[in-house]
Amino acid sequence: MHYFRLITLLLLSNAPFMNAQTSADQGLVVGNLDYTLPAGNSVWVPPFVAEDTFSGRIESITFEAGQGNSIITLNTGDLPFMASHYLEICDGPETGLALDITETAQNTISISGNASDFGIEVGHKVILREHLTVAGLLPNGANFAPFQDTVSVFNTDGSRLDLFWNPISGNWMDATNVTHDDQQIRPGQGVLLFLSQELTITLGGSGAYTHVKTTPTRIAAHPDAVNLVGPVSPFPEGVLLSDIGFIGDLTPFLDSVSFFSEDGTFTPDGTFLSEGGSISSGDPVFIDGTGENASSVMLTHCEAAVVNIIGDEPRTIGLAAPQIGTVVQ
Repeated sequence: MHYFRLITLLLLSNAPFMNAQTSADQGLVVGNLDYTLPAGNSVWVPPFVAEDTFSGRIESITFEAGQGNSIITLNTGDLPFMASHYLEICDGPETGLALDITETAQNTISISGNASDFGIEVGHKVILREHLTVAGLLPNGANFAPFQDTVSVFNTDGSRLDLFWNPISGNWMDATNVTHDDQQIRPGQGVLLFLSQELTITLGGSGAYTHVKTTPTRIAAHPDAVNLVGPVSPFPEGVLLSDIGFIGDLTPFLDSVSFFSEDGTFTPDGTFLSEGGSISSGDPVFIDGTGENASSVMLTHCEAAVVNIIGDEPRTIGLAAPQIGTVVQ
């Protein structure tokens, strides 16, 4: 069982951002969260994102076929070096998708690939935001047992990166002692934690990652990979399976969503399919292994699920923005 205590929530209005831009989509609720995780294994989604560095419109797009990059000009002044940032699409079919920024020059950024493949057009709104990293999520080891407790990130090629805290060097490291403090965790991407004993960690607070993401999220899901996915929200209500947002992105009766126990044993706790509307005779709903409607199943606070994609090609799946309601301490 996960326990939480919301220590502080602060509603900000018209807060100043870099380049004198403000954003209605900025995570305006900031705060910090005490979160207690069980001993053993658990899957979990970080609930906060960084502040918007820039929010504005695209003025021009140039695709460099030889380089395989798209150069995007924004309605801003000169931007700082932003290799640790991503561009979030705010218009079009891929709204909410985060694309890595590979280069910045004056008021332009570069991303890999052809922007048109992501439905990005001149005039579309974008947000630039710093990537969450393992060191940013769990600063100074976050009281993890050194060399024993681990945080695991699953890559799109199916590989897994296990990291432990080394208090001697003050870094998150892999088994070969390579430092991975800057390992990125995308919005909506879950991680696997192994803890030798129950542990309470504090998220947010005075760090950079204190903002509630109020925009929708899309995340790439790959076949033959462990796609840990969940809502980006610190709010305690949880999310019904029917409201999670990506049922329309799944292939009916093939792709599935699997839950795991929250007691640290990491045992399967239900697998659900989209029936594509063939049973409900309307909008698609999730069903369980017996064919019963599973729309009321709850994805609890900060919990991740595994999305299993069948086929040869990756696809993007959407997560609804959190519903910001009344939260009591």
